[in-house]
Amino acid sequence: MKAPGLGVAAAVLAFQAAAGVPLPYATQQEIAPEHQVLAELVAAEWPELEFSSPLADAAQAIAEAGKGGRSPSSASIRKALHDAGLPESTAVAATVSTTEEGADDVLDLLAAIVGGTGPMTHVGMARAPSSRPPFRWQWTILLIDRRIELITEIPAAHEPMAAFPLRFEPRPRWNHPKILVQYPGGQTRRMTPVRRGTGWFTVVPVGPKAGTLVLQILANHEVGPGVIAVMPMRIGQPSPAKIDDLNPSADGVQSGITEPRAAALFLWETVNAERADHGLKQLEWDPRLAGIATQHSRDMLQNDFFGHRSPSHGDLRQRLLAASYRAIISRENLALDQDLLSAHLSLMASPGHRSNVLASDVTHIGIGVVRQMSPEGPPLWIITEIFTRKDDPAED
Repeated sequence: MKAPGLGVAAAVLAFQAAAGVPLPYATQQEIAPEHQVLAELVAAEWPELEFSSPLADAAQAIAEAGKGGRSPSSASIRKALHDAGLPESTAVAATVSTTEEGADDVLDLLAAIVGGTGPMTHVGMARAPSSRPPFRWQWTILLIDRRIELITEIPAAHEPMAAFPLRFEPRPRWNHPKILVQYPGGQTRRMTPVRRGTGWFTVVPVGPKAGTLVLQILANHEVGPGVIAVMPMRIGQPSPAKIDDLNPSADGVQSGITEPRAAALFLWETVNAERADHGLKQLEWDPRLAGIATQHSRDMLQNDFFGHRSPSHGDLRQRLLAASYRAIISRENLALDQDLLSAHLSLMASPGHRSNVLASDVTHIGIGVVRQMSPEGPPLWIITEIFTRKDDPAED
């Protein structure tokens, strides 16, 4: 007997480090003895899927927090990944409550997920005692599509005015890496690593302020640029933020929204509120731009991809050109989340996406939202935000 739930998070949100000394970020770890049996079961059925002990540790934390049967929030998934020292930028989480002692039910759910998602490279799973009779166990599965290999460990805590070396190698099909660093206070720095030996290398300065520094590595892919690693780092001794403060629950202001148009307008208001807080001009809603954004969100849903470059309609510039929309500046944010405000917070805590929301060189916005329904969990919002400055301001 089992009761499954499925949640997906585009893990581009940075968050405050948990209390205590955070684990260093790494991608190469041995399988712990306590995970050996599960690792062998996974290897026998899915030889292309690697079992990860740090992912299993993250799954354990989520299972403990959700033993009442609640699906994990995007924030809790990202926090668990960070606390386990994982720089992953994507994650799929699934939960299942079981009455049996064995792992048959959770392996059945894993089979369903593997068959219904894009390519995944690593998995971790763990269980905690359920507090929901008649269930005995609450299992959590975490799957990632690893996009990067860290050649050396990256400390997740630093003192102000320090610097640290960064060595990494994007996985196949990811190329031309760039680095964004968001410092405490919101300042952003762009860096270009250099090729050295078998990997890419740079030195990242920490800066003078205490707080949370967010290191984000981006690279190009066939579906456009994407985030291949996210590493929030503690600088000095900042006061850690509560995870609930960063990701309000579905009981918040946006919880009653089920219609895509209302969701898009909610996000528009949220973006403009963010800009007002930073002394920036409000963005004008552009219905034509919203139509282009909606078409891209629908394209991602129907053709099972998530990226800025559509296999059918091209990148943002090509899509604007096809719609005869003239813009001298264009920017785009994508988000995938169960919760609208969580999606916005994810973007605001990601250096590249934040710079788009707070750009001073754009005047118009269009947001397209579609809802992906799932029989095994809560629906997902697929969000496209397009920001522009028009070539002809008088254009309707």
